Amino acid sequence: MASKRFVKFTEEEIASFTEDQENANTKKKTVSDLRLFNEFLKSEEEERNRENILAAELQQLAKKFVLGVRKKNGEEYEPSSLRGFLQSVDRYLRKKACTFSLLNDKEFCEVQDILKKKQKQLKAIGKGNKPYSDDALTDEDKEEFYRAGVLGNNTPRALLNTVWMNNCIYFGMGPGQEQRDLCWGDLELKTNADHREPRITTAYWKPNSKDFVKFSTERQTKTRTGENTRNVRESKPKMFENLDNNDRFPVTAYLAYKQHRPPEMMADDSPFYLAVNTEVPKAGKKWFKAAPLGVNSLRSMVKNMLAASQVHSDKKLVNHSTRKHLVQKLVDNNIPPNEIVQITRHKNVNSLNNYSAISDRRQQHISTLLSRRG
Repeated sequence: MASKRFVKFTEEEIASFTEDQENANTKKKTVSDLRLFNEFLKSEEEERNRENILAAELQQLAKKFVLGVRKKNGEEYEPSSLRGFLQSVDRYLRKKACTFSLLNDKEFCEVQDILKKKQKQLKAIGKGNKPYSDDALTDEDKEEFYRAGVLGNNTPRALLNTVWMNNCIYFGMGPGQEQRDLCWGDLELKTNADHREPRITTAYWKPNSKDFVKFSTERQTKTRTGENTRNVRESKPKMFENLDNNDRFPVTAYLAYKQHRPPEMMADDSPFYLAVNTEVPKAGKKWFKAAPLGVNSLRSMVKNMLAASQVHSDKKLVNHSTRKHLVQKLVDNNIPPNEIVQITRHKNVNSLNNYSAISDRRQQHISTLLSRRG
């Protein structure tokens, strides 16, 4: 009789597991970058597979690639893009059991030196400043969404938008894979008195300032992949009810969403985000279908809110703008960085610099200070 303690795996199954666990975005980028590198090799009349090229020859080719690669329109790439291309080549070589690295081994020091000098040159001509980086969502933007009815609890779509945005802002959830993987049981309704689920005895739940939603199950993220078992948050983030702002109750939105979910989608492993029921509402009919919200819809939440609200803005607002809003607001209100990263789950507090900027109000204050005498 076969033992239940040790499961048998073939070499093919092991390889398949490794492939499945690789980040989907990383896989896409690697494929795209290798396609570009292959084009370059063909232009150099190099027909050997990358793993079969001798290290000394590969170094010479990589140097030419770093200096000569351009976008289709002839423009230079960003400095970080050049390094990313070589990282993709390195990933491919590792899979092919090659023992050398273009970016880390001393025998490729010439490539590394060329890369640094090329990045320095690009920086000198204005590259690398992320001019097309997305902007942070502001409180004023959120108010516009509420006024336009794309946030709130009155319609299925507005409720879905509100729950999604609350999860991004209060729990610091990444707007990509983390949201797509979220399950209904990952969030729990609690009360601060005894940490048990509040009793709801009426159809219309009355909020209590002690009630909160806890992000209890943290799945894999870009910065916390699970490779380091000690790399976890010290405390689970909580979203408390705010009775001072009666049309912005975050826990109330969660409860409304719970009330409008089909019974068969209440299991812990049910997808958190459900497709909106577009049929004419009828008495007792649920607002949401027993089907997950489509990936493309999740990727375009803020884009769709902008379109539905007809709000025109010069800013670049995307899903990631909600995460920038979280960091910017906490920084502006002097929340210590070591506490902010407990919400955002950044490994390093220095990473917050990429998510916040000096606000106009702070810059005006600084200008006032500098213009004073004495």
